[in-house]
Amino acid sequence: NHQWSKSLEFEQEFQQYVSENISQEVKYFSLLRPLSELRIAEIFAKKGWKEFGSLFSSCNRNFHLGGSQIASRWCGTCPKCVFVSLILSPWLSATQIESAFGSVPFEDSKNETLMNELLGLEGIKPLECVGTVAEAREAVFLGKEKHECLKSWAEKFPAPHFNHREWHEHQLPDVFEQILREVESIS
Repeated sequence: NHQWSKSLEFEQEFQQYVSENISQEVKYFSLLRPLSELRIAEIFAKKGWKEFGSLFSSCNRNFHLGGSQIASRWCGTCPKCVFVSLILSPWLSATQIESAFGSVPFEDSKNETLMNELLGLEGIKPLECVGTVAEAREAVFLGKEKHECLKSWAEKFPAPHFNHREWHEHQLPDVFEQILREVESIS
């Protein structure tokens, strides 16, 4: 299961397997595990957007065994496109988002059902690799000052109590934790 393979439980069990069966010197860990998706988006928007904003992609419809199913890097209508554009919204203008995605997916009326699902307002949160309902809601509240359309979404649920800068449990070796904290602190 792809989602489980990204979990702390998997990381701990695989690290134990590597240590017992391959080498105690090899350490398996996720460098980004301590950070929320929203915090990663903030750091990327502040530190990497200028150089990499036109190059990155995470649209699942762009990655198929038979090749891309879309003409550009982002389809603008899948859960991944809507979520990623939403978590970038607090730090990027609509023009910046449109320059990368070809549209502003969280603004598009054809994505209303996806927004409702991502925000936990109806249906089931998409099974694609998207963040939590709490992160999506926090992105709406943080982004509503920059994007008028998010104000109406923010009225549909109470203010979230999600701290996107809080670190999650992790297994980073000390040297990598120090590096990540330094990078994070200057964003």
